[in-house]
Amino acid sequence: GAGYGMVVPNYMADAGIKGLADLAKPEVKEKLGGKIYGIEAGNDGNRIILDMIKKPNSPIAGYELVESSEAGMLTQAESAMKNNQWIVFLGWT
Repeated sequence: GAGYGMVVPNYMADAGIKGLADLAKPEVKEKLGGKIYGIEAGNDGNRIILDMIKKPNSPIAGYELVESSEAGMLTQAESAMKNNQWIVFLGWT
C-alpha cells in the first residue's frame, strides 16, 4: 500500500524542476548524470521507475536507475544535498 514517487531537493524545485516533464530536458538530464537513485532491486517503487524508463515516450526514457540499499540511497541523497548537487531519488509514503 505504499505510495512511490521521485523526489528532488528544494533547491531543484526552486530552479523549476516540478514534475516528470522537467526531467526530460537535456540540460536537466545532464546535471543529473542521467541517473535516478532507487532502493533494493525488485522493490515495487524501482519497478515502477524501470517500467517508465523503458517506455520510449516517457520523460525519463534513457535514464539509468541506480539500485542500492535504502541506507545507500539515503547516503547518496544526503551527500548530494549537502553539496547542492542535483539528484532525483525514490521517495515513498
